Amino acid sequence: MATGELWTQEENKKLKDKYYITDLDDLVIEFGRSRGSLISRMCIINKTRSKKKNKQIDKCPNCGEIMNRVEGGYFCKYCLKEYDLYGEFLSPLGGEARRSSKWT
Repeated sequence: MATGELWTQEENKKLKDKYYITDLDDLVIEFGRSRGSLISRMCIINKTRSKKKNKQIDKCPNCGEIMNRVEGGYFCKYCLKEYDLYGEFLSPLGGEARRSSKWT
């Protein structure tokens, strides 16, 4: 297999059968592909890549009040907590604010 060639169904089946029982370096030689390519392909075969989906948040997970939609997420005006589009809590000092020189 040359670099950049598409994976065939036979290769997918063969990789799935041998991945957990054969050393990765041996698979690199056998398939003629990089370690990263083999690992990435196993993630695709097993569908283990994490894909976050946007959640529609109606009520605050903390206090149960109705959430307000703001740019980039949701904000609860009762408990003053902010959540991203995936429903995960955003720390007031997280992200860029924590890394800026003002907060260090």
